[in-house]
Amino acid sequence: LSGRPRIVYVGRFAGDEPTAEVIEAARLVPEADVLITGDVRKCPPLLRKSAPGNVTFTGFLTGDDYDRALEQADAIMVLTRHPLAVNRGAYEAVYFERPLIISDLPAMTPLFPYAISVGNEGASIARGIELTVRRHRDLLSACPQARALQEQRWQQQLDRLRELVSC
Repeated sequence: LSGRPRIVYVGRFAGDEPTAEVIEAARLVPEADVLITGDVRKCPPLLRKSAPGNVTFTGFLTGDDYDRALEQADAIMVLTRHPLAVNRGAYEAVYFERPLIISDLPAMTPLFPYAISVGNEGASIARGIELTVRRHRDLLSACPQARALQEQRWQQQLDRLRELVSC
């Protein structure tokens, strides 16, 4: 890490996302910058106004802007309350080889064994950010392994799909 830790929270302001809790966590970890993606028109105005100074609402990012945000992130956070959701942003974090913070849910944790898992409460998210910052070097060095595991899983799924289609 050089300078202030930069945590990108990939979201859309959907009902299953703990955005208010992310803002609470940012308040508890003022030494880190938290960038929140998503169309700010979908974010309740009071929630935006309550955000501390270390929170930046990026707006909905596409293409190169989204890629650049992930490339510049020290860690990427993808959280959901939905127990069966597996958010695409978590896969993108692995492909960009960035440390990942995910919700501690049954669908997510087995797929991202190198990630830091957190509860969806502000204090737990804050502890996850602090742990990610503290262990950043180790987490970053594990990113190639996480990507290799993901690519292996993808290849197995593709092989199985080809097998099914060729029957």
